[in-house]
Amino acid sequence: MEKINTVEEGLNKLLGMLEIPVPEYEFIPRSGNELCDYLVLDGVRIPLLWWHYHEKFCGMKDFTEANPGKNCCINVYSFTSKDESISQLLYREIDIAEWLLGSRAKKITAFSAGGALNAIVVMNNATVANLELAVTMPEGALPQCQHRLLTTNGMANDRVVDTVTVQSAINVFARSPKPDVYTDLESWLYGLTPDDTNKVECALALVRKMENKDDFISADKHLRKAVKAALKSADKEATCTVEA
Repeated sequence: MEKINTVEEGLNKLLGMLEIPVPEYEFIPRSGNELCDYLVLDGVRIPLLWWHYHEKFCGMKDFTEANPGKNCCINVYSFTSKDESISQLLYREIDIAEWLLGSRAKKITAFSAGGALNAIVVMNNATVANLELAVTMPEGALPQCQHRLLTTNGMANDRVVDTVTVQSAINVFARSPKPDVYTDLESWLYGLTPDDTNKVECALALVRKMENKDDFISADKHLRKAVKAALKSADKEATCTVEA
């Protein structure tokens, strides 16, 4: 089976399979202090909110849309390595919470110490996100997270409730006590990590206009304001309103 090595290779392959001409585009991976990856398409720089294509988050989103009850809150813990900043982690987790709760952040109360930050995010629709975040794991460590959505008619969780760490599809104990792990989500994109697979799927949706680039651009502008409010809250030890 052909191994895919980059996001660009994966996107070009899927476009070819769908018999869609490959447009002029550029994938710009996040680097330095950037908060997200970008796709430059038709001369427009589009924030790539690829986590919207995570299979478990999609399942939770489907649950919220089919659920006859109302959303109440989402409880999140998300711990990642030191090579990511707390701002980058906040950007992603606030967006996931807003997407699943169906509303944008209105005000934030946050507390931080070192590379850890806890935040209570109140949305415009009165739902709440409780975020426990940290960028304290060793470089290269597998991120550990859980998103638990509570509603008036049940709950949804992206993790099996009795697991302590994120599970991989295959663990190979070959040359050391630490296993090599593998999780392939899409056979046509064999070789890519789950995150890069989601990036390809998100980029494909933008190319096919199944996603509105203006929605992603608008969300990015808001998320930057939400991250700023969270950091200001932690620094001032006061609740901060997200700028409109």
